[in-house]
Amino acid sequence: MASVSDRVIPVMLIGDILLGVFALFVSALGFTFLCHMFFIGVPYVPTSRKIAEHMVNCAMLQGQERVYDLGAGDGAILRVAKRKHPGIHATGVELLPTVWFIGKMRMILFGPRFDLRLSSMFNCSVRDADVIFLYLFPHVMERLAKKFDVELKPGTRVVSHGFSFPGRTPEQTFRVPAYRRTKFIHLYRW
Repeated sequence: MASVSDRVIPVMLIGDILLGVFALFVSALGFTFLCHMFFIGVPYVPTSRKIAEHMVNCAMLQGQERVYDLGAGDGAILRVAKRKHPGIHATGVELLPTVWFIGKMRMILFGPRFDLRLSSMFNCSVRDADVIFLYLFPHVMERLAKKFDVELKPGTRVVSHGFSFPGRTPEQTFRVPAYRRTKFIHLYRW
C-alpha cells in the first residue's frame, strides 16, 4: 500500500512542471515583444474583439472574398471574419514564431480554421486579395503601399486599424469608442 508521502511527490512534480511551462510561456512572450520592437519596429499589440468586429464590418464582406491579414498576430481579426462569413478564404501572415504558434493553437482548440502562415508580409503575394486587414505602424504601411501599388487589383479594400497610409486619403474613416479613447479605422480602396 502506498504511503501518503508517495502520493505527494507526483502532485509536487505536476506543480513544478506547470510552473516551468508558465515560465517558458512568459519568457516566450517577452522574447516576442523584444523581437517585434527591435527587428520589426512594431510592437505586438493584440486587436480587441470589439475593434476586430468593427474592422470586419467596415470591410463590407459579402462572404466569398479572398481576405488577408498582414501582421496577423494570433489571427484575432480573421477569427471574427470567419465566424461572421464562413465562406471567405482567409489568410493571415505573421513573422514571429511565438505569436504565430499562439494563433495556431487558438485556431486548433477553438476554431474557426483558416490559413495562418509563418512568413514575412513582404514575401506573401496578395494579387488575389479582395480585402486586406492591417494594424501596423505608418513606416511599415509606407512600404506596403508600394507593394500594394504593384500587386493589388483595382477596387481591393484595405482596412487599417489606428494608422493611415502616409500621403493617401482614406475612402472612409470610422470612429470607434474604445474604453476611454476613440479609435479610428480607415478604409482604403486601391
